[in-house]
Amino acid sequence: MMRMTCRTFARRTLGLDLTAAQDVIVAVAFDEVPVSALTPAEQEIARAIFGPDVDTTPPEALRVIVLRLGRGSGKTLLTAVWLLYALLRASLLRVGPGDVPVAVAVSVDKKTARLVVRMARELVKRSKALAPLFVADTVDGFTLRRTDRKLVALEAFAASRGGATGRGRTIVSFVLDEAEFFTSDSKYAVTDRDAYGALIARLLLDGKGILISTLWPVETLMGELFTQNWGHPVTALAGLATSEMMRPDDPGLAASIALERIRDAARAAQEFDCDGAALGGDRLIENESLDLSIDHTAPMVRRAWPEASLGTALDLGLTNDPSTLAVGCADASGFVLLQLEERRPTKGLPLKLSGVMADFLAVLKEHGATRVLADGFAREPAREYASAANVEIVSAPEGATGKAAVYFAFARAVKEGRVRIPNHARLIAQLRACSVKPQPGGGYRITNPRRSGSHGDLLSSVVLAHYAATAAATRASAPRQIAPMPSSHAGGDARTLGSFGLPDDYPLG
Repeated sequence: MMRMTCRTFARRTLGLDLTAAQDVIVAVAFDEVPVSALTPAEQEIARAIFGPDVDTTPPEALRVIVLRLGRGSGKTLLTAVWLLYALLRASLLRVGPGDVPVAVAVSVDKKTARLVVRMARELVKRSKALAPLFVADTVDGFTLRRTDRKLVALEAFAASRGGATGRGRTIVSFVLDEAEFFTSDSKYAVTDRDAYGALIARLLLDGKGILISTLWPVETLMGELFTQNWGHPVTALAGLATSEMMRPDDPGLAASIALERIRDAARAAQEFDCDGAALGGDRLIENESLDLSIDHTAPMVRRAWPEASLGTALDLGLTNDPSTLAVGCADASGFVLLQLEERRPTKGLPLKLSGVMADFLAVLKEHGATRVLADGFAREPAREYASAANVEIVSAPEGATGKAAVYFAFARAVKEGRVRIPNHARLIAQLRACSVKPQPGGGYRITNPRRSGSHGDLLSSVVLAHYAATAAATRASAPRQIAPMPSSHAGGDARTLGSFGLPDDYPLG
């Protein structure tokens, strides 16, 4: 059984040169060294990570480690080091014949969990001391034969229903990787509480459970444990460190952080600084940014200039929701909404698709449009009418991810002062009402509340028209400039804007 510390194991056996912050985490969380026993320089780092008043940690708290670390901070490396060390040093005296104890990496999907296994596998293979211990290998894990001839394994799992991942196994140690992206709500079949409960119940006495993740602002077990224990460990030892603290001398990481701070300061604060407060409320577009995008002198209908790229979009509704059409154009500096049409059904009198399409196709013809973007509802029957008018209906990005992409692209453009819309009261009301919330497991939910018989239909067509026009303008590199908005516009609130790009090859023209 291994006698050396995890710090020594990382340096000598694995040949790693950990950063100062990584080394302190290994010492305090894995080797259980009291903060007060570290060097003065290490104590300063430790108190920044674990809390200013943490000198010692109760032994029972060291069984569960909660680490909220910035993106690119070396989370996968740290967990791989610990799981390998745990496998090789664990006492297996009470393990029955034929039982192969495991260290387990669990994440929201198997692909993510395999990252830890892949890192650990490479560390073993390049170590002269560990490579001879290799016995068997699969895509989801590998087996080692320790020097005491005991077999141990490292395996990757996706979180499973009811915590079934850990059933019937002897767990040496486990990690819930990207634990803040797990779901906690009991309405979901698979939750972080299930996975944690099943694994901790089967954990060997000298093992540890590690919950490690970048910040994701939804309620999770990891979030609860972090809040309860950071700065005052009772049931867990909780640590927090920014990406720059974890890897201060990495020029590539520094450049990525700097670029992201320019692109989206709130997103950078969340992912690299672990600052959830930067995300603020759930409004898609803050009022200040929206107000500066409204051109109160603009007519409700205008035409694109020759050099601009046109973008048009349909949102079709017939019985309960209106049908809307948005026409806009874009060049290198931004997007202008040229025309917005709405046809609304009345109670007991739904819209007729033939009539709606006749009206909208006439508008498209006036603008010289030969393509229009549309979401799934009524898109296929509408193609018959569009084809007869030599207009192609192009499918909008699908699903929650596609919807988030087009909405966030529009919101970011508003924040940056690259959108001009007329003073259209119903559109502006829908813009003010639209909200966005992070969802358990990752992703966002865009919500358009139903008001006055509408469900954000005007906004839906406008964001799609912006998406189409901007994608076309990006490819065309139109030289003409829209008159710039006031410079103060760039100071708009970016707290809820996501980092989504526009695909260069999306089939729009």
